[in-house]
Amino acid sequence: MNKLDNMFLKIISDERFASTFDVVPSKYKSLDEGKRALNPHVKAVAEMVDQLNKKIYEAKSEMRIRNKVGPVVFTEADFKPIYNKAVSLLSK
Repeated sequence: MNKLDNMFLKIISDERFASTFDVVPSKYKSLDEGKRALNPHVKAVAEMVDQLNKKIYEAKSEMRIRNKVGPVVFTEADFKPIYNKAVSLLSK
């Protein structure tokens, strides 16, 4: 199990999340299973974790190209597409 799977499982295993959205965390073993989930809330969380990972990877790659070091910094505009994707998944 990789760090993305762990992050996804930690989010959906949260008591408040599980009880609010009727999620059975033991039903999902990985991020890929979450992305194929029938529960729209689980699917939205899985997509957000995946999209955030892609954004971080892109930013790190760009920093390497420019020979920069340090933490990855995002603006609100960077999060807008991730937010929109989650909202579209939840509104289906």
